[in-house]
Amino acid sequence: MGTAGLPGTVLRLPAVYGPGDYQHRLFEYLKRMGDGRPAILLGEGMASWRWTHGYVEDIVLAVVLAVTDERAAGGVYKVGEPDPPSWAGWVSEIGDAGWDGEVVAVPDDRLPEHLDWGLATRQHWVADTSRIRWELGFQEEISREEALRRTVRWERRTRRRTWTPPPWTTPSRMHASRRYEPLSQRAAAVWLVRSGDMKRALRYSLAATVLSAAFGLLLQRRRPMMHPPRLTFLFENPLVNRFVGPERLIRRLDLAPGMRVLDAGCGPGRLTVPSRGP
Repeated sequence: MGTAGLPGTVLRLPAVYGPGDYQHRLFEYLKRMGDGRPAILLGEGMASWRWTHGYVEDIVLAVVLAVTDERAAGGVYKVGEPDPPSWAGWVSEIGDAGWDGEVVAVPDDRLPEHLDWGLATRQHWVADTSRIRWELGFQEEISREEALRRTVRWERRTRRRTWTPPPWTTPSRMHASRRYEPLSQRAAAVWLVRSGDMKRALRYSLAATVLSAAFGLLLQRRRPMMHPPRLTFLFENPLVNRFVGPERLIRRLDLAPGMRVLDAGCGPGRLTVPSRGP
């Protein structure tokens, strides 16, 4: 947005759900509902907590509007449902697809530990999405009831039997990653210094990097996921830029003046900024 001569638009997206959701946001509750549990427990704070969501098809519509509407240039828009329900209401709406139980709010100190997301629920995650509505005319085309029905149907078709909570919802896992990652980096640096054979060490490091990248690509094909920030160096380094740098990739795109470029993701603009030309 701060690059001169390059008009851009920023979309701040909500928690996106729908068919293809690699995080399976609904599955945690669908699994319990499918097991026939008569109640789903939530902490009192979590039960009243609100988080803006958005159905995937509606989010795509917002992206298309931002790309094609001249009025969006230079704007920053928040996208998502205009009326996010409480979390208890959200879970109840998920259950409308065939569950006869009820959502029960219990005191936070009585909630089983494995059901506690560890969030500061006094702060809601609600976005004001009015600007994109009155400036660009954005409006959801799929009702929340229909969106949840489609998502539930897709989740049941995938027949996912296990569920792993996102790492940011498990404080112990998050703290563990912070504790051990610097240690591993420090150990690698010490090994390089003490090895006495830097060339061999560099060969091993390069081989390990290539193998890690290849494994990541194979895993990505089987189960789409976000690119880990700690592997950004695989793309942002002089060696990669020498062989597949932004300029070479842009030449293959056959971009012409007047074309619009959609940079999907929260990257540093590796292709977008150079594509504006000299």
